[in-house]
Formats: sequence, C-alpha cells, structure tokens
Amino acid sequence: MWYILSCWSFFKSSINQIQRLIGNFLWSGKRGDSARPKVAWDTIILPKSVGGSGIIDLILQRKAMLVKLVIRSLLPGNEVWKHLLINRMEK
Repeated sequence: MWYILSCWSFFKSSINQIQRLIGNFLWSGKRGDSARPKVAWDTIILPKSVGGSGIIDLILQRKAMLVKLVIRSLLPGNEVWKHLLINRMEK
C-alpha cells in the first residue's frame, strides 16, 4: 500500500473512504458494519507512546511519500523512472 501511495496521488475522498473502512473495522470488528466511534480519529492516529493506537494517517503519509519522490527526482542519478516521469510531464 505504501508503494501505491508514494507513486500516485489519490483523491482525498478515496483516502477518507479507506480510513472510514479502518474505523468501521476497529469499532465493529467486521468489514461492512459500522458503529459509532468511541474515540476521535485524531486520537487513533497518535503514536502508541502518547496514547494512540499507532494507526498511520494515510493523508499525511501520502503527502510525505510524494515529497520524498520529488526530492529523489531532484537528486543526481540516471534511473529509468526519472526519465519516464520527465517524458510524461513534457507531453
């Protein structure tokens, strides 16, 4: 999943839907069922060391991985994916 988030910019609505599925599973234990949240999402995504569940915030993770990809594209090197990206952006 992290590779996909690092390469493609998903719509925020798609990531919200994934996070909703995660939340529904946490509260109901089943895939399709939903239940009323017992803890705020902001608390769930906190690290375990500060009282959260340690679940990664997908929106923040997506942004971080895209920034990492941009930085890697600016570094010297002759990787094929850089050429593909540049060719696609030029069209």
